[in-house]
Amino acid sequence: MDTPCPGQDCRFERLEFYECPMCGTDAMIFSDEDGVKCCECDNFIKPQDVRSCISWCIASRACVKR
Repeated sequence: MDTPCPGQDCRFERLEFYECPMCGTDAMIFSDEDGVKCCECDNFIKPQDVRSCISWCIASRACVKR
């Protein structure tokens, strides 16, 4: 059985704020999310730079070495 990704521990997620390009409402997006729906206008807000987990996960060095 494969071991699960060591970076799946939610204690290491980061929270970032993004502004909805349609209405200007602030939205919170966690580092493991692709985006969120704006609570005001229902627009889907995506982070400007969609990153893989390798760019933010503290366990990425162990995963890349596999």
